[in-house]
Amino acid sequence: MAGLLYVAADIYGQKVNLQVDGVKVPTLPELYQTIQQLFSNECYVLRPPGTTQQQFSIEKVQIYSDEGKETGQPVGWKDLVSSSQLKPRAQLYVFQSDPTVEESQQKISRHLSRKPSLQVAPASATVSRSVSAAQRISTPPSSGAAYAGTSSLTPTSRNYGGDYYPSSLPSPVTGGNTARMNNDVVLGSEVSPIRFRSAATGAIAASSLTPRSYRSKITTSSSVDVAVTSRTPSTSTFNSPLPVVQHSVLSSGRTLSHSSATSKPALLQDSKPSLTTKHPGEHAAPAEKHRYLYHLITSKYGTREVELDHLRTFLEDHHFGMASTIALADLFARCDADGNGKLNSPELSALFTMLPTLMDSLYFRLLDADDYAQLVAQLHREQHQLDAILTSQSSLASQVEQFRRDLDVQSTTMSRLADASEETLLQLSEQKDSIHLMEQECERLRHEKDACTDDAKRQSALIDQTKAAHADTKRKAEQAEAFARQSQLKLTSCEDRVKELQRMLARVQEECAEQFQFVESSTRDAANLRQQEADFAQREKELLQGLSVRRDRAQELDVHVQRRRQQATEHRDAVQRLERELQEHSAHKIAEEHKLQRIHQSEQEVNQQLSRVAGTIESQEDKLRALEEKIQQFNERRMAMEQKERPLLEQELMLRSHRDALDQQEQRLKREVGSLFYGITE
Repeated sequence: MAGLLYVAADIYGQKVNLQVDGVKVPTLPELYQTIQQLFSNECYVLRPPGTTQQQFSIEKVQIYSDEGKETGQPVGWKDLVSSSQLKPRAQLYVFQSDPTVEESQQKISRHLSRKPSLQVAPASATVSRSVSAAQRISTPPSSGAAYAGTSSLTPTSRNYGGDYYPSSLPSPVTGGNTARMNNDVVLGSEVSPIRFRSAATGAIAASSLTPRSYRSKITTSSSVDVAVTSRTPSTSTFNSPLPVVQHSVLSSGRTLSHSSATSKPALLQDSKPSLTTKHPGEHAAPAEKHRYLYHLITSKYGTREVELDHLRTFLEDHHFGMASTIALADLFARCDADGNGKLNSPELSALFTMLPTLMDSLYFRLLDADDYAQLVAQLHREQHQLDAILTSQSSLASQVEQFRRDLDVQSTTMSRLADASEETLLQLSEQKDSIHLMEQECERLRHEKDACTDDAKRQSALIDQTKAAHADTKRKAEQAEAFARQSQLKLTSCEDRVKELQRMLARVQEECAEQFQFVESSTRDAANLRQQEADFAQREKELLQGLSVRRDRAQELDVHVQRRRQQATEHRDAVQRLERELQEHSAHKIAEEHKLQRIHQSEQEVNQQLSRVAGTIESQEDKLRALEEKIQQFNERRMAMEQKERPLLEQELMLRSHRDALDQQEQRLKREVGSLFYGITE
């Protein structure tokens, strides 16, 4: 997205600054074309009187770059060679190839060592020619500062005289939306229209107004200078005719054309006389009427006396067909007492006295000119008021469209928040399930650890019992061995005694046999005890090994339990974080719902305003129709009165000619009678 751009150029010795808001990054040809178009218009607007038209041609464009500031590279103005250099709020300056502006551009280029400083100004999109404290570029590039727009850029502010005024508000109309009708100019483009505001001309070109079938275009004939109604006093015996005004109702898509704020509307062009004298009134005396007409004719042609051509032109402008008749020239010559071809006020009064019907008709036409002009002006005001209402309606429609876009954005945001909330709830549920599984596994491991601990205790008790039994068996084996040694000694002594005491052989043999059996059983018992001792030792060794394994397993289970507890703690923290995020999403969702509700309310208010504006438009349409019908009636009455007045005027001229002929014949007869009487007397 191109964003906000600032461009400046030097035109007729003063810097012209523009501020443009774009919807996409333009290409260099588009940028150059639009810059040349905009500044060519400014050259036409700002051309001082008496100077030749300056053709705005681009030599190069420079852009202020501060990308190398962080890396330590030099910053400053660089040539614009690619559209990738255009960033939001970029500052551009346009160099012209016209040699007439080189001097001022060189003066500006002396300040290239300082970076342009931007000061924040109040949000404004209007044009200013005066120096203010608004946001400006205090140090322009090497040939001035200006703002350029392309077919995808919309100029929103401009300034003249070397000060920079960027607006903090975006353009209200871009991309073909309804343009503002108050001194705005809309320039067409193949890509998208460019709307800018001209402070020099205030011209209006509204290409996006809604066409209305009821609006009419009233054009006046080129020969008509004064359009009047018929307002005849009760003392007059005739109706004043009106010049014909063409009236056509447009039936499809055509509206009143607006050329510029300085030009007159089509309805009033060449139709209102520049009256500088107040009307004497409907019941004025003939002398006052004569003075008024004399002053009006002389004021129109800038002379102090009335010539025949002036009188004829004046009558032709008011649709009097007898202006070129010979009778009028004869009457003019008769009233010209000094014979200089001009009539002063008394002489013109004498001429009007000879033609009373012509004088009354002309006088009352001029008398009704003000009323007709007021009616036309009222129609024009009503049309402009309707244009303003239509502009307001277009603005409200734009607001409704903006509200709808905001509603779409809010709906998308609400959907995204709902999806995020569902995803967070799903993650929270998964985390809770994972924590539950971990708790179950920790409980199982704890039971397993307790079982291993109990088994180890039992193994230890069994080892203790085995050790005690082994000690008892060992003690018994030692006692048996001692008894066996004693028995062996007794057997040896018995054998000695057998040898010595043969007499006691029988009795001792029995005792020896008994002792021998007892020794053998004791030996066997000792061997059995030794075997039991070995078995006990082996069992003790196995128990010790199992105890070591159980202890290692218990340690592993303890470490695993600690790890699981730590994971459970982390999952609990994650659950708390997800719950906080869920609460934040809920709060954000509630805020978005309130915002959506406010947007709905605003849309309803704007719709109500649109309904009221539609009612106002209907009333304005009724007023315009009434005025158009009234003007149509005036036109019909005008045509009827012209038809009635024309024979009266022709009759008056004919009677005046007959009267002049009779006067001449009377004079001739008087001269003949006088000469005859003079001859008789002689």
